[in-house]
Amino acid sequence: MRVVDEIRQKLDIAEVISGYVLLQKTGQNFRGLCPFHKDTHPSFYVFPQDQRWHCFGCSQGGDVFSFVMKKEGIEFRDAIHMLAPRAGVSLQPPAEASSSLYRLNEEAAHFYHQFLRTSGRKARSYLAGRNISERSILDFELGFAPLEAHSLRKHLLSLSFSRDEMIEGGLLVLGERGEEDRFRGRLIFPIKDEGGRVCGFGARALDDSLPKYINSSKTRVFDKGSLLYGIDRAQESIRRRGRVVVVEGYMDVIMAHQNGFSDVVASMGTSLTSRQVSLLGRLTSNIVLALDADAAGKMATLRGIEVVGDNLTQVVPIPDSRGKVKFENESRAELKIAIIPGSKDPDEVIQKDPKVWEEITREARPAIDYCFDLTASELDLNTIEGRTQALDRLLPVVAKIKHPVTRSLYVQRLSRMVKVTEDDLLSVLPQKQTERNLKPILSKDESTMEEYLLSLLLHYPKLKNRSIIEAEDYFQNAESKEVLVALMGEDPGKLEDAVISEKVNKLKARDLPPLKDEEAEEVLWSSIHRLKWRWLRDLKLKEEVLLKEALVGGDREEMARLEQYGLKINQMLKEVERK
Repeated sequence: MRVVDEIRQKLDIAEVISGYVLLQKTGQNFRGLCPFHKDTHPSFYVFPQDQRWHCFGCSQGGDVFSFVMKKEGIEFRDAIHMLAPRAGVSLQPPAEASSSLYRLNEEAAHFYHQFLRTSGRKARSYLAGRNISERSILDFELGFAPLEAHSLRKHLLSLSFSRDEMIEGGLLVLGERGEEDRFRGRLIFPIKDEGGRVCGFGARALDDSLPKYINSSKTRVFDKGSLLYGIDRAQESIRRRGRVVVVEGYMDVIMAHQNGFSDVVASMGTSLTSRQVSLLGRLTSNIVLALDADAAGKMATLRGIEVVGDNLTQVVPIPDSRGKVKFENESRAELKIAIIPGSKDPDEVIQKDPKVWEEITREARPAIDYCFDLTASELDLNTIEGRTQALDRLLPVVAKIKHPVTRSLYVQRLSRMVKVTEDDLLSVLPQKQTERNLKPILSKDESTMEEYLLSLLLHYPKLKNRSIIEAEDYFQNAESKEVLVALMGEDPGKLEDAVISEKVNKLKARDLPPLKDEEAEEVLWSSIHRLKWRWLRDLKLKEEVLLKEALVGGDREEMARLEQYGLKINQMLKEVERK
C-alpha cells in the first residue's frame, strides 16, 4: 500500500479536524463553523463515512490532506510528514530495508545453486530424470538446500548478514535445535520479480516428506499472490507475442522455456490473484490458462476466469447517438483456456511432443465456452437438479458479457442446454450484476474519474495546452489535485516530489484506447463535465442526508439553511445537465 493511502486509511478525518474546529455531532456526521470563511452559522460538515469534509458556505471541500494543507498553509509533501506520525505510518523509505532482503536472497540463491553444483547429486539426478538441461539449471538458478540444519545460516553470517535479517527474510525457522534453516534437503527454485530480483524461494521435497512443496514465508519483498514464477524471463516474449500462458508449476515453466515457449509463467500452484492479473495486464491483455486437467485445476481455472474478468478492465469513452460521451468499464482481456489432454501436466505434454503443446495453446477455447463445456460434462442435464445447477453456474457468467449480440447468442445456447425458453432466461438474468460491472465511472472510488482525466493529460500531451484548471475545483483527492496542478504547468516542480512522481508513473502505466486529437479533446471536456456533475451530485446526496438528520432532530433552523443549499445545488445541476 502506498504511504498516502495508508495514512488516509488509518486516520479518522473527524478526529483530525476536531483539533482545529469545534465539531458537533449531527446524526452520523459532524458540523461546525467553517475555518476558511467568516461563518456565523455552522456550514462546515465532516462526513466520516467517506472521510470527506465540505463547507456549503464557501464550497470548499476534500480529504484529510486537503484540509490540513489549507488550514496550515503547507504543501502536500509537508502534510504527509505532518500526518504520518499521527497515523503511525513510517516515512522511512522501505527501499533500503527491502534492498537488504534482496541482497540476502541473492546470496542464499547463489549458495543453494553452488551446493547443487558441488554436492547435490540427488537433486541433479532428479533433474536429469525430469529432462531438465544444464542450461535451464543455470538460467533459472536452480539450487539444492543441504540437510544440515545450519548450513545457510553459517554462510550468511560469514557474509555479515544478521540473524534478524535472516528471520525477517524467512530463511530461518524455530526448530528442535533452535533457529534452523527453513529449507533443508530440498530442490530450490528462486522466485524473482519482473526486475529479476530474488524475492523468495519455492522448495520441493525429493523424498516422501510432506508437504511436497513449501515456499518462503511472507516478507517485505515476498508475497506469493503478487508474483509469477518465470515472469523475469518471460516478459519480453509476452510483449513481443502479445500473449501469456499461465501454468501451475515450476517444472512446467522450466520445460516450456527449455523448448522455446518463453511466454509461459506459473501461478505457483494457486488460483490467479488480482495482483498477478494486474501484473500481467501491464504486458498483455491476452491470457491463456493452461492448468492441470484434474479437479483442482478446473477450480483454479474457474477462479482465474473470475479474477481476470474483474481486474483486466479499462475505462473507455463511448459516444452515444447524440454525440455525447459516456464512460464505461470494459473488459480488455481476451481470456482463453488451453485444455490439457488426459491427466497430464504441461511439463509432460511438452516433453512428449512440443508441437502438441503449441497446438493446444494456439487453439485455446474462449473462457465462456470452457465454462459451458465443463458444466455439461459434470452435470446430468437430463435431470431438473442438474439443469438447475447449470443455471446457477452459467447465468452469472452470461450476465457479465457486455456485447448484446454475444450475450444473446450465449442465452440461446444456455436455453438449449437447460431446456428453458430464452424469454424465461432473460427474465431471471441477473441484470443488476451486469450493470454493476459495466456501470459508468461514478463509483464508490471517487478518484477513478480524476485518475482517468489525469491519464488523458499524460497520454495526450497536447491537451495540457487547454485551459482546464477549473477542473481542480472538482477534484476531491488532494494527491490527484497536486498532479493536475503540476501537469498544467502551474507548479511543475511538484513532479519532482517522490510521492507525486510515483503517482504519475502509475497513471502513465494505464492503458487508454487510441484516440485522434479531436476525439481526445472531446473526451477531455466530457470528463471535466462528468467530474463536475459527479461533484455536484455527491453534494446533493450529502445535503439530503443532512436534511433528514435535521428533520429527525427537529432543528428547523438547520433545515432551512440546508434547503437553501439544496436549491443552489439543484440550480447548478440543472445547468450542468443542460450542456
